[in-house]
Amino acid sequence: KGLTLAACYDEHSSDTMNIITNYHREVVYNLEHAIHHMALIRIGINEVSDIKLSENFGVAASTIKHQKACAQ
Repeated sequence: KGLTLAACYDEHSSDTMNIITNYHREVVYNLEHAIHHMALIRIGINEVSDIKLSENFGVAASTIKHQKACAQ
């Protein structure tokens, strides 16, 4: 099912732009944004504790694949 996201990215205007999207694209965006937040959480944990996180915590799957390809 197609969706239309109505968004305004200008603090000086109330004009919205309509962006064509779909359910799957929005779920993927949320997953990627969660990884971004995990990266920030990693920084905080490293600053205030000795908790050892997985080396891939907060790293995008595409980055992990790229790093593995470069290491070979």
